[in-house]
Amino acid sequence: MIKNNTNIAVAFATITLVCFVHPAIGLGLLLLSHSFHAHSALCSFLGASFRNIAQKKDLYKSKMDNNPILQSKSKPDGLEQLLPMDDSPTAAKSFTDSQLEVFDCRHGIMILHLLATLMFVPSLIAWIQRIGVGQRFPWFVDSALCVGVILHGLLGSQPTASFISFKLPGRRGREVGMSFLYLIGGFYSFISSMALAPYRALYAMAIIGFICFASRILETRGKVRGDTSSRKRHWHRH
Repeated sequence: MIKNNTNIAVAFATITLVCFVHPAIGLGLLLLSHSFHAHSALCSFLGASFRNIAQKKDLYKSKMDNNPILQSKSKPDGLEQLLPMDDSPTAAKSFTDSQLEVFDCRHGIMILHLLATLMFVPSLIAWIQRIGVGQRFPWFVDSALCVGVILHGLLGSQPTASFISFKLPGRRGREVGMSFLYLIGGFYSFISSMALAPYRALYAMAIIGFICFASRILETRGKVRGDTSSRKRHWHRH
């Protein structure tokens, strides 16, 4: 289960650190996870782009030489097995575009959480100076905010995280999603920075994280209920 979903291990380690050691250490581990996934997505994007360029050159050379069979396709290499093809006519989005979108999303979330981590650096320095003198657990409010930030990073860091969807009140209420939450959170952070209280941006990220977590639970319950009802209907038919 952990191999198929590494977010479980990251969530367990980071939440343990922010609750029992120091928030900055747990958020630092979350930053390492973001940087790893962003680096992997960027390497996949560059590798697929270079391979597509090489295939286009081979195709051009084969047309010039009147050779219908490409050597690159007759002998697939290891890179071609790792990186899917981009020339599928039925694909709504190419592999390179999807990897670039994942990198952009991960990079943006990483910048937000880097700012959140920097807010705890003075507290981390004071905590390091107190080593050996007497330690205590982090404040409950700080730990709760950091848990919300961690949930925001793990559940809202994918471009396909569109499980949050609700309609605005009114007859012509439009369906909104994560972009609407980011709009409200960004506006609140801007107003807070104008009021010389930039630390309130943590509140926005934490609230979005808890909303993502609650929506994921509701979505999972809805799928389980749907599967159960479909099985009951199938059993009654028989």
